[in-house]
Amino acid sequence: MWILFAFLAPALYAVAEIFDEYLSNRGFKNISSLIFFACLLNFIFVPIIFLIEKPVMPSFHLLLPLVGVALTNLLYLYPYYKSLKIEDTSVVSAFFSFGKIVIPVFAFIFIGEVLEIRQYIGIGIIIFGNTFLAFHSTRKKIKISKAFFLILFASITLAIEGILFKYMFENGMTWSTAIGGQLLFSGLLGCTILLLFKKSRRNIWQDRTHYRKNFALFFSEELFTVLAVAAETYAISLAPVSLVKGVGMAIPIFVLTYTIAVKRFNPKFFHEDTHRSVVIKKILIFGLIILGLVLIGVNEF
Repeated sequence: MWILFAFLAPALYAVAEIFDEYLSNRGFKNISSLIFFACLLNFIFVPIIFLIEKPVMPSFHLLLPLVGVALTNLLYLYPYYKSLKIEDTSVVSAFFSFGKIVIPVFAFIFIGEVLEIRQYIGIGIIIFGNTFLAFHSTRKKIKISKAFFLILFASITLAIEGILFKYMFENGMTWSTAIGGQLLFSGLLGCTILLLFKKSRRNIWQDRTHYRKNFALFFSEELFTVLAVAAETYAISLAPVSLVKGVGMAIPIFVLTYTIAVKRFNPKFFHEDTHRSVVIKKILIFGLIILGLVLIGVNEF
């Protein structure tokens, strides 16, 4: 059962990321206002989650990790939206594979945990694939994409989020309490923090017309995101978090597939290079990254 939800999550995330790219590049000039309106929509989805499953008041010791997942949900947004202004959507998704190698690397650095040879090979393959994606040649110079470093931070943040979710589930927190609590706290924290700063308040006021104009698209994006988070966290409640996160790295494949299938009907909607040579390169590198992920967690399949 968990495998269906684990694969459903990247399929839904891919749609949300395509909408995110459109909103960040053509809907909103200011990332701060984009984050604010995203947080604002959280309050619409909280009661829906609670209707699906009645929440249970969490234990006091689980309130801190619940606030933690809310903070991770906020912290990854700026580098994520910023990177979508720089790179193709599928490439940004592929960069998130670094989140898969964060946990074993941290375990080696801080507690001296040693992995198997195949797992180190997997980490090397993931690093190679992402590095190859990140390098660009301009005017006979080779430079690394800024999006690479932005998503490196975002992927570390989301890796921590997955660990916190797993901890809460193992300590008896229900699915609706975890998801509803994350949406509620991230909405409250995000809106409050952004309204504290004069510049962000000005950006929000200036972008209010864009929000009204793109509300249907914005709502659809948030709906797909919430559905994806719901599917992923439900899978995490049933299976190892590293395995679920590994399956989730299929997002760039879904993004590229959706783009190729639909771009001919509305080419201006997508920010994705679909020239034959570029698509072949991406598919080969995505395949390498998936191979690396399998090598890291093959014992869990």
